[in-house]
Amino acid sequence: GSARQDPAFFAATGARLAIASAGQDNDYGHPAPRTVQLIDSLGMTLLRTDLQGSVAITSNGGRIAAVAQR
Repeated sequence: GSARQDPAFFAATGARLAIASAGQDNDYGHPAPRTVQLIDSLGMTLLRTDLQGSVAITSNGGRIAAVAQR
């Protein structure tokens, strides 16, 4: 969630999903707007625990899905 991310690393992962674990109204401002923009620019879906609550990654017969609490 910090602003100090390596764009090349993010791109190299080929990930379609990013999860930012941050408390609601946290003093650090996580996730940083710069990081959110990076994730968006790479076409990743972003799940944020400060907005969506707990996030679980599930697998059913080889199909992977993310489930948010809220």
